[in-house]
Amino acid sequence: MNSIDLSGLKGLHIPQQPDVFPLAYGWWLALIIGFLFAVILFFLIVSFWQSRCNLVLKELRQIKKVKDTRRLLIELNDLAKRLAICKLGREKIALLYGQKWIDFLISKIGQVFSEAELNLLASAPYMPEEAETSVDSNLLYQNTRKAVLKLFKRGKHEYKSRKHK
Repeated sequence: MNSIDLSGLKGLHIPQQPDVFPLAYGWWLALIIGFLFAVILFFLIVSFWQSRCNLVLKELRQIKKVKDTRRLLIELNDLAKRLAICKLGREKIALLYGQKWIDFLISKIGQVFSEAELNLLASAPYMPEEAETSVDSNLLYQNTRKAVLKLFKRGKHEYKSRKHK
């Protein structure tokens, strides 16, 4: 048999474990794409939320054209109910009426409306058609607009910049 001389061989050389950093180019690319995706998604969500608020404000401008005060109160109450249902769900809002509805409005938007306006808003759907209501419809509209902006958590600067649209 041939004998092979193994004396020249050295021991096994095990390579060192690769480090996490510096990252390979592919990982940097994946991180940048992920960050850009998150930024774009954030702006899409904010834009969607603002468009919902703008739709509500557009509907509010349509309601402002109603001349009958009782009808205006009913429309504003309906809009407030739909907004509350949209934000918090039907189960929590559908059963609210009268004083419970007033308390809910005060808890969510604060003291935007006067006591008389809140009582009229809550009782308007149940009032007879002949009932007289003495409320300043323009002031009621402005207070409702403030409440909507507060509900959508828009700042005063946005309220002022969109006031004349």
